[in-house]
Amino acid sequence: MNKKLDTLKESPIIAVLTGIRPEEAPYIVEALLSGGINNIELTYAKINPNTIIKEINDRFTNDIHIGAGTVLSVEQAVSSIEIGAEFIFSPIMNKDVIEETVRRNKLSIPGCYTATEMYEATKAGAQCVKLFPATSLGPNFIKDVKAPMPFLNIIPTGGINEGNISEYLKAGATAVGLGSSLVSKEILKDRDYEKLRKKAKQLTDICNNITN
Repeated sequence: MNKKLDTLKESPIIAVLTGIRPEEAPYIVEALLSGGINNIELTYAKINPNTIIKEINDRFTNDIHIGAGTVLSVEQAVSSIEIGAEFIFSPIMNKDVIEETVRRNKLSIPGCYTATEMYEATKAGAQCVKLFPATSLGPNFIKDVKAPMPFLNIIPTGGINEGNISEYLKAGATAVGLGSSLVSKEILKDRDYEKLRKKAKQLTDICNNITN
């Protein structure tokens, strides 16, 4: 079994951070860690996240598993891996990105929306696939797809929150990605990191009640 994949299964929440400022990143990560979340994804959606990835990796070396998200090219994947990214998330399936990520012994998690895309991505070497946007299909889609293809490791992202996270995990999701439902604009605006810690703890408790 892939140790990096085991890490996601053991702690199935991935905090998706988009456009955060370098100075607030340590406080956000500390709050997430205190709440039990140690998988962090920093996305290319608004900024180049590599400086933050490196700083967070250096500061929390043994406590977190950090990756890059919204990766659209091999160049982005390579640059993030070289400064410490352990996994590469994409909103699309790019076979070149998959192959290069796997060649460098990191987790490749391409975005897929159909059973065929999921199969082709796995065939190309992806250890997991990102179901995006997840809410358009719902948890039953995961259950239905895994029935004939139980080897798929599916990570739904988009619209996951405390109200439906258990449904996705019970349906067979390997892990889930949470963005603004976890790290909200309000939390960032108010710098309310204690509220973030409590939210992370709430979600972690829900997951523990499912898996234990």
